[in-house]
Amino acid sequence: MSNVVSFSPWLHWDQRSASPERDGPGVYLLGRFEEGAPAIVDPADERVLLIAETRDQSLADRWYQFHRCAFEGADGHSGGRTFRRLFTNGPDSAVPGWLYVAAAGVPAKEDAGRFTKDVTKRLLTEYEERCGRVSGERKRPASSSRHFDRRDANARICWAIEPNWQVY
Repeated sequence: MSNVVSFSPWLHWDQRSASPERDGPGVYLLGRFEEGAPAIVDPADERVLLIAETRDQSLADRWYQFHRCAFEGADGHSGGRTFRRLFTNGPDSAVPGWLYVAAAGVPAKEDAGRFTKDVTKRLLTEYEERCGRVSGERKRPASSSRHFDRRDANARICWAIEPNWQVY
């Protein structure tokens, strides 16, 4: 596996279907950009909220699950449930104007499971080295998506929460 991972440009969450990586597995980032997304995708930017992966389904399918959990109160994506708890105000919440997504698809001839696991692990390490915060992982059976959670050591979602955001 190459050490260089190419992410699509940041897209506003409502424009995620325009991502060229949407139809396959990969690694994705969610970011909070109040003044609009930067031109360069930096996975270790402290405004990154989520570093996640999917290997057995498309990014579009996983994003659909996130959206339903985060904004409609459904189950199926622990990151979506965490996002809902932190950033929304009840059922049928609107998508915040600051939510952006970027993705890196699995290159041809790469094993999706190995690629997504290795890239996610490396990005989390780089994030922690720069920002100094990321939670641990829990051992669990293989699933279609791996996550790291800053607030919940029992999940695997990296919520890189800025110090001024309320965490409970």
